[in-house]
Amino acid sequence: MNFLRALYETSAYDDLISLLKKAFGPNVSSVDVDTIIEDQMLELRWTGIINPNELAMDITQELPNVILETQSDTGIDLYSRYFNGTQLW
Repeated sequence: MNFLRALYETSAYDDLISLLKKAFGPNVSSVDVDTIIEDQMLELRWTGIINPNELAMDITQELPNVILETQSDTGIDLYSRYFNGTQLW
């Protein structure tokens, strides 16, 4: 199961949700969304559909102030984090 955590400012919420809906397209109903901290942090979970690291990179390019975390695809760390238009580690 893939996941993506997003820490965001309230003002970025609508843009973040719009980008996620666009990325998942017709599969959006297959994505589980949990609010971790009201108006600040959410977590998405899904199977297949889209690579979480590619999604995080696309989102950080569009919304550089959103902090994203997902499972790592490097094999070095457990998690990859994205912020300010780039992957942190």
